Amino acid sequence: MSEWRKTSGQDQSEWLDEAAAAELMREMLNSAPPPMLHPDGPELLNPNRGPPAFYIEYGLIMGIWLISVAVAVWRWMF
Repeated sequence: MSEWRKTSGQDQSEWLDEAAAAELMREMLNSAPPPMLHPDGPELLNPNRGPPAFYIEYGLIMGIWLISVAVAVWRWMF
């Protein structure tokens, strides 16, 4: 803000030139690298794709259950 106060009235109008700002923005956008998109990105946003075939939570629950059963059988047998 201190630079703004030091400039004269003519320089202030040049400071906020909208055409120059638009041109600078166009140059920045044209020189920007392309965005990195996930290959399944559009498919992930599809609301009609249906439920997933396997939920990770179910696998974790089943794994804990199997370990509990294996430990119970081991204690019962030995």
